[in-house]
Amino acid sequence: MLVWALTWRTRRTWLASVTVLAGVLGVCILGLLHRFTELVFPVHVSGPIFPLLLATEAAIILVVGTFIAVLPRHRIDRPCRRCRYELVGLDDPNPTCPECGMLHAARKVRRRSCRQCGQSLYISRGENPACAGCGCDHCIREVKPAREPVIAPAIGYACRALQPLISRYTTPHASTSKGSPRIIVVRNPDNTFSSIG
Repeated sequence: MLVWALTWRTRRTWLASVTVLAGVLGVCILGLLHRFTELVFPVHVSGPIFPLLLATEAAIILVVGTFIAVLPRHRIDRPCRRCRYELVGLDDPNPTCPECGMLHAARKVRRRSCRQCGQSLYISRGENPACAGCGCDHCIREVKPAREPVIAPAIGYACRALQPLISRYTTPHASTSKGSPRIIVVRNPDNTFSSIG
């Protein structure tokens, strides 16, 4: 990951190639250390699995690092869909590509007709613009007004109807006169409270 991160920071330069080669060389040095350990301690370290894993790691570092090293340094903001030519400086939001001549090069469009006058429009997926010919708003599909919610208010009304109308609070306040008065708080139908005591 460190080799790939450094390659990403230095891509499209000679330092990116040096970084990838340094990563592969590091894995090779680790393999040589393992071979030396096998020669010094033949009983404790043996088997072909670790060298195979090192060879696989070196191949992955080389392939992915080379791919990252050849990636372009700048990001194209509005590329042509066919040849990836930069279309940022052109006035039209969906122009014809000056490099390959592709119509509607920035984004794919479909030919649709206005639902009132039948004028042909070239629009992207999900657009519903106003028609320039007849002035109809939402000329591709009708937009219905939002409906008022029904289910949530009905659930709230049912929950309020099931709640008890009398509170469980019966303890008098400390400033109450002598005796044991009983205070009852009653909830009115209009969700206001009144106390009886």
